[in-house]
Amino acid sequence: MTVIVPHNLAPEEALARIRGMLARLRARHADKVSHMREEWSADGGRFALTVMGMPVQGRIVVQAGQARVDGQLPFAAMFFQGRIEQAIREAAVEALATPASDTNA
Repeated sequence: MTVIVPHNLAPEEALARIRGMLARLRARHADKVSHMREEWSADGGRFALTVMGMPVQGRIVVQAGQARVDGQLPFAAMFFQGRIEQAIREAAVEALATPASDTNA
């Protein structure tokens, strides 16, 4: 599974927002998510978690202009891949949106 979301932020700001997005998703879906592990570096991170009893792992890479989430879903979750990708994309778009007060308009 791969989700790519464009952004207009400095890579450091985009990474901070993505980290915040993961924390919000984890809190919002606490009844379905367990055993969350995260490891972060200057340009992204790796994650592993259990969702509804199924292991999920992946990597997030943040660059100038885009954030990319690559995840490995178990076969049993493939039926839900489209919904999972859509949820990640929507959360990332929201997290990476530049507030109106930050634009030079």
